[in-house]
Formats: sequence, structure tokens, C-alpha cells
Amino acid sequence: MCASTYVRDSMRYNGVPESKLAVNPFGVDLQLFVPRDQLPDKPRFLFVGSLTLRKGLQYLIPAFERLKQKHPTAELILCGPLYHADFKSLYHQWRHIFTHQRSLPHADLAKLMRTCTAFVFPSIEEGFARVIAEAMGAGLPIIATHNSGATTVVEDGKQGIIVPAWSADPVYEAMLKLIEQPNLCQAMGQAAAARMAVDGSWTAYAHRLLKTYTCHLPGK
Repeated sequence: MCASTYVRDSMRYNGVPESKLAVNPFGVDLQLFVPRDQLPDKPRFLFVGSLTLRKGLQYLIPAFERLKQKHPTAELILCGPLYHADFKSLYHQWRHIFTHQRSLPHADLAKLMRTCTAFVFPSIEEGFARVIAEAMGAGLPIIATHNSGATTVVEDGKQGIIVPAWSADPVYEAMLKLIEQPNLCQAMGQAAAARMAVDGSWTAYAHRLLKTYTCHLPGK
């Protein structure tokens, strides 16, 4: 069972036969993560996850620093714990660039998401970041890498923008695009929420899981 297309691709790369792989992304509580009503008054980008280099923060923060030169009112919120040594020195170096929320209950996170322009997650390696589905449920367009698992639920140009890993420039360009094309930002956010409404719930996840198990039972 693969939580994302990135996991599936990794398994195939390591020699696991296609017939032994099934993709089933995690679900989201659609009663809690509901779509935003409108775009925020000023650009606000959100990252949620542990603050570590594996999540691509060394690309996100320089990209956002460049963005602020053109849009000084823009805000970047990093929400997550700081306990990985690999990012601590960079954290203090870049601390003036972003707002940091160490952790939030899910209800508060859902509320915060509805005040944001987009969710940004340039991870280098991930199984499937469940918070991507949560942000989509909140009606946010997604800026993320294939490596984050995002391509499992995000079509590039429809529910968000897929950017290559290990690079700051595409992240900058994607954020700039969503600021300068608010109608596109709104349309992508609506498409993200619609995508989750169709098959993003935990009930849908369970149905896919049962279908996969049933198909592979002896005699089926």
C-alpha cells in the first residue's frame, strides 16, 4: 500500500513489481477543513510540518525573501516544531523573514488555513503529507513537489502548481504567480476543495482500502 505516487515510484525504482503496488492517499476531515470564503487582504503563504531540511525549507525561505522584495506585505507562516538540529542554525539566520507557530490544534490549523493565499510544501522526501489534503479541503491552492506526494491529488495547473525539488526559483515563481493572478489563485483553491469533496474524505480512503484488499483476496 503506497500513500502517494512518489512512494509507488520509489518502490518501482527498487524493484517491486507494479502488480504488488496500490496507491491510496490519506484522507481529511472534511467537516473540519472547509473551504475559505475569500482570498486574504494581503498575501499569506503557509507551511506546516517539522522544521527540517528534508522539508525543503532551505529553498522555501530564500524564495519567500525574494518575493518580499516585490511584495513587502507578504507573510510566510511556518507551523511546526523545531527539534531537528539540521535547521536550527538556519532558523536563527532567517528568523526575521517568517512567522513561526510551533504547533496548533487541528481546529486552529483549519481556521488559519482559511486566512491564507496558498499552501507551500517543497519537500525533498515524503510518504504523503496529510496536511496537503487538509489544505486542499480548506480551499487552498498547493505549491509542492512530486517528492512530497502532492502529485497523487494535485494536477499541475489545476489544484495548484507542482515545482521541482531542490530549487528555490520555481517556488518563488509559483508564489508570485498566485499573488499576481488572484483569479487563478481562487480558481485553483476551489478546484482543490472540489477534488477533496469527491474522494478526499476518510470514508473514501476506507472504501479504496477495502476495494484493494478485496481485489487481492484468493479467488478474486
